[in-house]
Amino acid sequence: MSRRTCEVCAAPALSLHGACAFCRSPLPASSADPERLLVYLTEKLPRGKARRAVLNPNRLKRFSVVAADQTFEARLQKVGLRLTPEADPADWVDRLLHALSRDAARDTSLRTALSKAGWALR
Repeated sequence: MSRRTCEVCAAPALSLHGACAFCRSPLPASSADPERLLVYLTEKLPRGKARRAVLNPNRLKRFSVVAADQTFEARLQKVGLRLTPEADPADWVDRLLHALSRDAARDTSLRTALSKAGWALR
């Protein structure tokens, strides 16, 4: 997996149709390291909940957030990243940002957090 980041929003490099899945700036095709994606989401979304590994508390195992009355969950497993609702990581992030944008319309603190992260509201 790629260790690159988006040069505009500093998100893990996750390309959706040739653009960063977070900020929509041009980005070559790439995919983010699953654990790095969980860490990034945990840092940028204070309303999300993170669960760490029992034997290694520095390692994230699960991230979940409720947005637009839908639960989005990402779990690290031995075979890779398992996402709920099921989608590839870039599409999952896009769906999450659509839902967060709906919530941000009525929550100024969430809108501020998304703007400070550099993410494009949908």
